[in-house]
Amino acid sequence: MICIYFEIPYERQLLRIAPFEIQKLLNTIAESAEANGASSFKISCASIYCFSSDEVAPMFSANLFLQNLADLLRVYKRRVVDYRVIIDCCGETDSEDVIADYFAAYRSTLVPSRSFFASAQAEQLLKAYIRFEYVPKVKLYYSADFIVPKTAHTETAKTPCCLYVSSTGTWIHALYHFMLVHPLTEYAVTAALSKDEQVQYEKVQHVQYYFRRNRFCADYPDYFIDAFLLYTRLYFQAFVKSYHTTELTVIYTEKNAEAANHLISVLPITAHTELMSEKSMIFDGLSTDFLQLAYLTIYAPLFIFDDEMSEFFLSLHKSAPFITSLYEWMYAVGITEVKNDLYSVSPLTTDRLEQRLGIEKNKAKRYIANFLWGKYKRGMLCPDENLKAIFGMLQFVPEDQFMLHHFFHKYSDKEIPQIDISPFKSAVFFPALESYQKALKIREQKNINEAVYAVKKAVSSAQAHTFPAGEYRALSCVAFLHLSQNKIEDAVTYFQYALDIAEALNDSNFICEALFNLGISCFLQNSLHTAENFFDRLLQDAENYFEQPKKIPCLFMQGRVALQLGDYGKAELLFQEAEKAASKHFQEWVPLCRIWYARALSQKGQTSKAQPILITNLDKSPDARLFLIESFLFAPILRDERAEIQVTPDAFVVPFEPYQSGFVLAEELVWGQLYGKPAMQICYTAFDSYYRFRLAADLLEESAPTYLQQLEDTARDALKNHDMYASIYSYLCYDAIRRREGNTSDTANGYLSRSFKALQNCMDTMTENTVRDKFIFRNVWNAKLYAAAQKNKLI
Repeated sequence: MICIYFEIPYERQLLRIAPFEIQKLLNTIAESAEANGASSFKISCASIYCFSSDEVAPMFSANLFLQNLADLLRVYKRRVVDYRVIIDCCGETDSEDVIADYFAAYRSTLVPSRSFFASAQAEQLLKAYIRFEYVPKVKLYYSADFIVPKTAHTETAKTPCCLYVSSTGTWIHALYHFMLVHPLTEYAVTAALSKDEQVQYEKVQHVQYYFRRNRFCADYPDYFIDAFLLYTRLYFQAFVKSYHTTELTVIYTEKNAEAANHLISVLPITAHTELMSEKSMIFDGLSTDFLQLAYLTIYAPLFIFDDEMSEFFLSLHKSAPFITSLYEWMYAVGITEVKNDLYSVSPLTTDRLEQRLGIEKNKAKRYIANFLWGKYKRGMLCPDENLKAIFGMLQFVPEDQFMLHHFFHKYSDKEIPQIDISPFKSAVFFPALESYQKALKIREQKNINEAVYAVKKAVSSAQAHTFPAGEYRALSCVAFLHLSQNKIEDAVTYFQYALDIAEALNDSNFICEALFNLGISCFLQNSLHTAENFFDRLLQDAENYFEQPKKIPCLFMQGRVALQLGDYGKAELLFQEAEKAASKHFQEWVPLCRIWYARALSQKGQTSKAQPILITNLDKSPDARLFLIESFLFAPILRDERAEIQVTPDAFVVPFEPYQSGFVLAEELVWGQLYGKPAMQICYTAFDSYYRFRLAADLLEESAPTYLQQLEDTARDALKNHDMYASIYSYLCYDAIRRREGNTSDTANGYLSRSFKALQNCMDTMTENTVRDKFIFRNVWNAKLYAAAQKNKLI
């Protein structure tokens, strides 16, 4: 450990004469030591600054501190006329008292004032940075001057507008690095871009969050690439005016020629390629201490972005002035071609550094891995297979909490029951994972109560050992199990707990997932205003986190909320917006968005516009056939369209994905479980039975009673299971029986009463009068029911 003893013999007197000036000097020196990673302590009339060998580049750091100290003493030379600086080495484990006693021994030696002296051991460590002269009288080395490396090239050797393609990075990383090295001011953006472009630029900037969190991704999705290129185009529009240049030079090596050529094809600015010169680098005269630091600095950008380097060095107890000096040294000795661009290092230089350092280069991995681990713990890195591989490359063994987090990011609940979890048997989280897997297997057997018990055991185990990812997933599973029992209030509570955990983890994927689950639960509960709020939050977070796959189902469900409230114009716009968002990269969602858009038209009374859309998409989703029947019921004249709606026996039993049916996102989670068959099939049966009854009754067909019986059975089941559409099914029974038996039918009025009661139950969670009014008077089915209830004096 290098220790620097700095003494002002008359410090007490000076503090009385010029207290503010001297104190300012002492504070500035202490700050300089801290900025270079030193610890310090005070003794009588002196301070001792210690540069531990456990820190990064202790000799280089001590040299920078000594240079700064010399500069400060020159500034204060009129006030501080007498001082002593002694540089020596102490043991790493020495206490402050031992170090103080060690330097106290120098008081018996007549060391000249106003100079820097070093012991023989310290001289050997610092001779690459300071030119010393031996002074026999005191048996110490006098610091003659500081060695400042000569610049190996001129600043004009490379223009500031060179885009370097790293030999190990991708074209995206190279482009983003260039943007960070050449930042844009707010003024530059507003001056170069139109108002619409500024809005677009502000919005598309969120692509950075996704990129930074998934920086190690091997294959980026198309929706990200397109958004990143849009960001690039807008950036360069402002860059051209801000940096007064219209051309770029792309510097590449033979290894990354393909990436360079791709860059040329996507850059929205004139660009030329240039092969990086493979100059021979000589490291004679440079200390191993500095070379290790230089290697760390050029190796780190493979994992760390340029604007994170200050944070990285701060984690190594080095501050901004240290980084500035380091970059100047690296440029001066010829390691970098451009002073502040760490990509401007030739592969040959990197190879020579690695050869020179040997196994010592591996120290860099530990520092970088620790920094990345800190990033992960703050939710800034996605715990995916890529990050796991990076930790492996850096010879870093992540804690169990990461491995469980990674597991839940990798596998869905559908996959986990089939996964062999025995490799995790020695992990602390194994009991929690085992209980969770057991719960999922039990759930598949429809034993819900036992599954709830097992998954709550997993929650307790995850909480006991602080595994937040396991706790999040288990709490979500409990919520889904409660949904399947129609315990929606309990499900909302558990999903809220899950959201709290996701926010504590700062996991953008989990946060969006939890918000969506909460929105769905509130929708199923008919707490529509709260559902709107959750979906609004989700839409904003999906934008901020650039979680684009979450955006389409969110817009879709916002459309469904509007549909429930009878805001048909708003619903149309939201379904169209969802379709537009899905049209390029999520095309599997397009048919469903069109089908529900058609449903909004149908419920609005525009059945002639809706039906062609529904007929076109009959083979895309069962929802189309369901809403086609519904549209027949809204038509001014009931026509016999039974040929259009023939259903095969397996039409509703195929396992559907969310993008294939809107019911899979919501209703199936509850009533699909309670009925033991798809909830959309129940809805289809009700609409189809009513429709066929009406036609059969009008044509005096014998099948009419059969269809009515089917409708009544469906309505009774719905009431028993507290189906959110039970009021509609009972209303259809009322209308069908009324048509057969007349307005005075007790059976019909019984169904009307039960229907209206079910509607009232649906509104229990609606506290806002405006929401209740919309739900009653603007929702087409509820309006029909309310009018009938009013007519029959139920209100």
